[in-house]
Amino acid sequence: MTAERTTGFTDIDQQHWSLRYLPPRMRPYGRLARWDRPIGIWLLVFPCWWSVALAAAPHWDNMVGWMALFAVGALVMRGAGCTWNDIVDRKVDAGVERTRGRPLPSGELKLHHALIWMALQLVVAAAILFKFNKFAGGVALSSLLLVAIYPTMKKFTSWPQVVLGLAFNWGALVGYAAITGTLSWATVALYAGGVAWTMVYDTIYAMQDQRDDAIVQARRPGQLPREVPGQRPGGLADGGRHHRRASVLAMPRRPADPESFIRANTALEAPAMVPEFKLWLASEYVPIWQATEAWLEEQNVDPPYWAFCWPGGQAIARYLLDHPEAVRGKRVIDFAAGSGVSSMAAARAGAASVTANDIDTLSLVAAQLNAVANGLGFNVSAEDWLAGPDGSPTADVVIAGDVCYERDMSARALAWLRGHARLGRLVLLGDPGRNYFSAQGLDELARYEIPTSLQLENRGMRETVVWRVLPHP
Repeated sequence: MTAERTTGFTDIDQQHWSLRYLPPRMRPYGRLARWDRPIGIWLLVFPCWWSVALAAAPHWDNMVGWMALFAVGALVMRGAGCTWNDIVDRKVDAGVERTRGRPLPSGELKLHHALIWMALQLVVAAAILFKFNKFAGGVALSSLLLVAIYPTMKKFTSWPQVVLGLAFNWGALVGYAAITGTLSWATVALYAGGVAWTMVYDTIYAMQDQRDDAIVQARRPGQLPREVPGQRPGGLADGGRHHRRASVLAMPRRPADPESFIRANTALEAPAMVPEFKLWLASEYVPIWQATEAWLEEQNVDPPYWAFCWPGGQAIARYLLDHPEAVRGKRVIDFAAGSGVSSMAAARAGAASVTANDIDTLSLVAAQLNAVANGLGFNVSAEDWLAGPDGSPTADVVIAGDVCYERDMSARALAWLRGHARLGRLVLLGDPGRNYFSAQGLDELARYEIPTSLQLENRGMRETVVWRVLPHP
């Protein structure tokens, strides 16, 4: 095993010095303990040092030894906690783009390896514990309950940051107790402040995981439900983004005046990759950007995927504008059209006819408003094309962007697209490397670097490819 450069999107920095200088066999264990990201160690040790300073003042010379002891303790306890987190979440991590390259879901380490590694780190922590007085030792041991339950909290509460804050700042109690053998109200206040501090930075961190949290049904406060189903009664906590295809029995929701709702909750903006167009899109300045389940329920609206111009759709649109001959004079159908940006590009490129399809009827209203805003027009269809006969509806060109979020949806969509390809039709798929995308049976036509929002895509840029779907995998 070598410390190769990271491929795809992952949270592992395989070029970090802590991995480069470790023996190859130890590198997966270093990643399991997150040695490549020492910020977590600092966040764990700071409350300890604050507490030590509070207890030692004004005799600062007493602090040095305690600070060193707590630094080692933070190193091993953070490593043990991360190892335990990965043990509990190993199956979930395998389905999340940011974490599927971690040692357990990737298969680099087996479960028993992780358990042994966690035990070794806890042995070091236990040795440090014997340096404490009995009261401080008891305070320290009582934190293990929080450490044990934290990995499961995203499944059971919308505020896992609170549990993380309670666990990460426990050192604010232990440091004071280790020096004085007691606790004080000042220590409790310090602890409460640390918890609040953790809730702030972890909420910011959580915003990077909104899409994947929704895929694995994790819960976060105020998260935008982009990847979760709109069917009822299960509502926003039931699963993948393409609820639009999940059930033909679920009736899409829409407000009484859909056009006014769209205009009131979005703004006309130019997508980064297709600045030729203006679309009614969500931004941080309009209410729907931070839409919650309760708010959407009040508005009688399904999750507003149509309010975001996803990279796959932008890539298809850019390709058609740059290669108008692909659709000029031809009949085009746009599957899971969303905002309609790909349909607009096909119309602008001179297609004989364009039909935008989405079973979310509010999406179709938004697509038509976008077309009108750009002096364009096309047909719309709310039929569930995946439930129809193979090769229908009739077309010369089939386009689809961003349809590989959920396993079953991806399999059905690719089979449907391939059915059109077998009939000799040009089938184009735009994808930015979604979790369930496979390039098997596809030919690359174009590749784009598309600017995105960190809150939507976990990064500021997504490499997105336009593929031609072949008749056979």
